[in-house]
Amino acid sequence: MSSEFLLATLRKVLTEGELDPSTLPDGIHSGRERTNYRGLFFYFTAPGDGDEAQRRHFWRYYDTATGRILDNRYEIAQMIQCNPDEPRVLGQANVFEVQERVIADILGSVQHQQAVEAAPKILDDTQQIVAQVLQSQRNNPALSIDDVYDALETLREPLPSAYLKDLRQAYRAYRADGDAAALLAAVQALEAAAAPSSPSQHTAGRPLTRDDLHLVCWEYIWS
Repeated sequence: MSSEFLLATLRKVLTEGELDPSTLPDGIHSGRERTNYRGLFFYFTAPGDGDEAQRRHFWRYYDTATGRILDNRYEIAQMIQCNPDEPRVLGQANVFEVQERVIADILGSVQHQQAVEAAPKILDDTQQIVAQVLQSQRNNPALSIDDVYDALETLREPLPSAYLKDLRQAYRAYRADGDAAALLAAVQALEAAAAPSSPSQHTAGRPLTRDDLHLVCWEYIWS
């Protein structure tokens, strides 16, 4: 769900209603009637990954008939939107049992994402070949050993496709003329260009725990 949609929805609520969101207590619950729906919506927050000032937000909808858990914010937002004067409806479900399933889903999804981010990255064949070439040039007196090691460090992380195109071109030139200095210079240029957005600076944060999750609100979506 885009931030633009969230902001537009929030502006609509704030301009059309008289409610001050800051006065609402956390953990508040409600319910709305919606045909062919029997489930519960939960909204949790948690500390940011390595940054306590920026919190993470988790929306989940649990379908009591199927046990399916939905995390698409756009779909959930469409589901929970209601008018200020809409009657409050409460369903019948074991809220605490459902909440535990939702919490397990959140923790599992975060753990999976961290595992994906921590998994070894697959390098393009050209990167591996160029790294081998530069590795063999460590004792070349015409090249700075520090520059060679810096270039090898750059080649350890996957490069964006646009940079790979330039790297392949530089390697073809090296095969034609054997100019290792020019190949090294090409990698250094990629290193400078890729540095601001390099994913190598990312480190997986500590695992999210149940105690990290803070319940903001929950709601029946029921018919």
